[in-house]
Amino acid sequence: PGLYEAHLNLGVLLLRVKRPKEAVPHFEAAVTAKPGEYRPRYYLAESLFEAGRGAEAEPHYRKALEVNPKSAEAAHGLGQSLLHRRK
Repeated sequence: PGLYEAHLNLGVLLLRVKRPKEAVPHFEAAVTAKPGEYRPRYYLAESLFEAGRGAEAEPHYRKALEVNPKSAEAAHGLGQSLLHRRK
């Protein structure tokens, strides 16, 4: 508990086995530990989106794109988040 890498890795594992709701708190902890990192921010957005919380995912996709403007996956996720909310 409290280790950035542990939260990030557990969150990724939970997301891969289709348990996004359980992954969210781990990615939130990882983002809190390292707010300027791309991976935890992107994965938090993905887990929120997969958990049906697209409105909450949008700012995290945007922040991930600020950190890595060339990320096609974050741009795609942002587009999907906006599309699902008809924006």
